Amino acid sequence: MFLVGLLSAPGLAQEVDTPLDLASIHRKQIAELYEFSSWPKGEPRAGLANDLALPGWTSVDLQAVDGLLTRRFKRTEPETEVVSFVVESHVAQSPRAAHQDLLGWLSSLQSPQKRPALRELGPTIGDVGYFSRSGAGPRALAWIAFVRGNVAVRILAFDARQEPDLNLRGIAREIDQALLATATLPRGIKLPLPVVRKLASERDEVVAGERVRLELEITDPHKGTPHLRWMLEGPGRGYVERGKDGELYLYTTAPGPMELKLEVTGSMGTTTRASVGLKVLED
Repeated sequence: MFLVGLLSAPGLAQEVDTPLDLASIHRKQIAELYEFSSWPKGEPRAGLANDLALPGWTSVDLQAVDGLLTRRFKRTEPETEVVSFVVESHVAQSPRAAHQDLLGWLSSLQSPQKRPALRELGPTIGDVGYFSRSGAGPRALAWIAFVRGNVAVRILAFDARQEPDLNLRGIAREIDQALLATATLPRGIKLPLPVVRKLASERDEVVAGERVRLELEITDPHKGTPHLRWMLEGPGRGYVERGKDGELYLYTTAPGPMELKLEVTGSMGTTTRASVGLKVLED
């Protein structure tokens, strides 16, 4: 009883770390372990292409969530449905912000043991990077993570036990070369983002079960094809699909006000957002 009283006393409650505090403390400890403040900052880059091409590999299922792009790769020859590795990337606003991405990945590891620097595998890849070995074989790697300029990249073996000889370092090298081939940006210059010039629904009100055409105009700074991610908020429900006529439609399924949100990832990985509100009436 006395112990419970102590823990619940107003004067002592402030001394108990909240989960957020513990996460911040852990992140700070990881930053010190990896000497975060000394990481070199490279020249900012225009980004990393969404349709990243790697010789001998086919990319499938591109996903983009809050600026983090995920691509899965399988072998081109022989043709297979088996995924060999996953590439995650984030085009940050600055090299320091990209360093925070790398630090976040390192902080998320279950083991606090420091991972070896990427330079131990040979010629430098990225401005700063680390890797982890897999127990699947003497040369098998579980993942590689690095930063080049303002772009953070992580490559993860999908199943190192099935492919213990997967050349994860060679893949990382190819990606780094792709980054080095992109244009550098003067420090202090904002990244070119995709622009949503128009996002509107054909009608502000629609009956549940009906569809409404969406008007969308996007300018991609690199004149490529942007990736679209649609989200809905509110009691009103529905989903977005492209019709047989090639137009975008919102198909409504439940009544109530809703906010239709759009996350646009430009062809080089930069992200912007837009939204439109409408009301779905009861049938």
